[in-house]
Amino acid sequence: MKQTLPSLPFQTGWYSFGLPGYRSCRGTYERYPYESLPPIAQEQLTGQLQWLVPLNARIDEAMQPYRLTDEQEAAQITEWEDGLKSLVASAKHLGLSLPEAYLRLMSSVELRNRIPSCTDCSFTISQLAFCPGDREKGYVLRFLHDQQDCVIWHLYLSASGEQCVLASHVYLDQVYTNPEAFGLLTEDEAIKHTWMCAPSFEAFLYRFWMENVLFFALIQKEPLTEEQKQYLSTRSFGGSGNQR
Repeated sequence: MKQTLPSLPFQTGWYSFGLPGYRSCRGTYERYPYESLPPIAQEQLTGQLQWLVPLNARIDEAMQPYRLTDEQEAAQITEWEDGLKSLVASAKHLGLSLPEAYLRLMSSVELRNRIPSCTDCSFTISQLAFCPGDREKGYVLRFLHDQQDCVIWHLYLSASGEQCVLASHVYLDQVYTNPEAFGLLTEDEAIKHTWMCAPSFEAFLYRFWMENVLFFALIQKEPLTEEQKQYLSTRSFGGSGNQR
């Protein structure tokens, strides 16, 4: 079944980087038209993350300098686990269903390390907060941002089961809980700086993983898998975008 975006007061767009020989980029990121994105095989999106295979040796080695050391990982694990437990309890209290793919990924360092990032993005766990533009039924939680917070990605959830991923230039979970951090940003301003970029957490994660693995494979001139070739064969993606 094809996934669709919920009806929310945000524009659509996909923030990403260039893919050498296939898609240009005028900055660290560019916002590409959502309609230009290559389709994702829906049968991949099972919630099991079975497609998230180990990285090949060269890409894994390239990512090592950007990962936490074993000591840093050990120091963080209790705080991470406590944050996830608190989030699960809050979601249950609010009648929200956290996606199975989200729970699997956030419960496994090994799985998170299988997702490379050419712009040094890292995963995080935030607590649920009202969604700007949909405070009556929608909530957001922040789960990914790049090292300079050029783009911050959030999971949107509603009690009726709707979900999508939002890309923003601000921490949407702090618009109401910590307004001073963003100069008392108004709801309208937060909406203006936010885009819907995927109809589900796993759909976002798959595309984010695919494009990052492709970036390294193209740079390193690695042989492409059939899955990667299929993704690149849709020549409509890319086009004009907005620099970030």
